[in-house]
Amino acid sequence: MSATYLLSRGEYLPASYDANVAPTTLTKSYDVVNSAGVTQLVSTVPFYTALTPTFGRLNSTTGIILNQYSVVNSWYHGMVLTFRKPVGHDVEVLANYTLSRARDTGQISGGTNSMGNSGTFFGTDGVLDPYNLREDYANSDIDQRHRFVSSVVWTPSYAKKFSSRAARTLADGWSLSSIVSVGTGQPYSATIGTFTPPGSVNGGMTGAVVGTFASSTGGRAAWLPRNSYNLPRWTSVDFRIERAFTVRERYRFAILADAFNLLNNTIVSSVNSQGYTESNPGSGSCAGHANACLVPFPNFQSRTITSSSVFGARQLQIGARFNF
Repeated sequence: MSATYLLSRGEYLPASYDANVAPTTLTKSYDVVNSAGVTQLVSTVPFYTALTPTFGRLNSTTGIILNQYSVVNSWYHGMVLTFRKPVGHDVEVLANYTLSRARDTGQISGGTNSMGNSGTFFGTDGVLDPYNLREDYANSDIDQRHRFVSSVVWTPSYAKKFSSRAARTLADGWSLSSIVSVGTGQPYSATIGTFTPPGSVNGGMTGAVVGTFASSTGGRAAWLPRNSYNLPRWTSVDFRIERAFTVRERYRFAILADAFNLLNNTIVSSVNSQGYTESNPGSGSCAGHANACLVPFPNFQSRTITSSSVFGARQLQIGARFNF
C-alpha cells in the first residue's frame, strides 16, 4: 500500500473576456423568484452599461474586442491511495483511489466549458466582473472530487493438477479480468437563458458576459458559486474472459470476449445547465416586481447526453490473438 500527496499551482493561465468594457460604479438588482413569483433573494451585481456617456466602451468607435489575458491562478490538491497485490494464488489486484480538489479564478478548458462556450479562444467562462476575477474563484471545470479505479486478474492454475488429460485441456488456459471505475461527475454552473438586459454592453446579469464567437449570452447565476453543481456519480465495469491454447510450446492462440460497461449503467456526461429565465418587470412571474426577475427553468438538470468518447452504453466484442 502507498499514499501520495499531489500539489499543483498554476499561474498566469488564460482567460478570455471583452477588452472593450469600461470600468463602472453602477449596480443592478434582480429578484430571484420561485415558480409562483415569490422573491427568494435579491442579487445585486456590478452593471456595465452603454446608457450613459460616462460608462460603456473604452473605445466608443468599435464594439466587442474579445481578448485573452494570462490572469488566472489555480490550485490542485490530491491524495492518491494505492493498493497492489502482486500475482499470488492466481490473483493480481491493483486499486487506486484519488481524493482531490481543483480550484481557479475562471480558466477556460480546452473543449466546451461549463458555460457552453467553445474552448480557449472563443467566449468567456461566465466572468461576472472583468475587473474583479476573484469573484469567480471556485471549482475548476475539470474538478473531480472522488475517483476509484481497480483492476483484478484471475488466471486459475488448478487445472494443471488434474490427472485426466481431457480435464486439463478443458479447464486450463482460462483467464478472467475486470476493471471497475467509479467517479463523481464533472462540475457545471447554473446559467441563465439568453439574456441581454436593456442598455447592457454585452450580456449576462452584469452586462459584461460574451459568448461563443462574441455573441450575447445569459451567463451564469451571479448569486451561486461557479461550478456549484455536479453531474451524477458514475460507475463503469469492464470485463474480459479469455481462453488460451498452447501449440508446440512456441505458439499461443487465444480467443477472448470483452464487455465494456458490462452492467449497462447510465453515465450522464451532460445535462441542461439552464437554471433560470429572465422576465421583465410586471410581466408573467415578475408581476408586481420593480426589478427584472429570474425564474427557475423547469428543465434544469435534465439529462441531455449519456455517452462520451470514453464511456457509453454496453458494448461487446470478440477477438482472437496469435503469439509466436
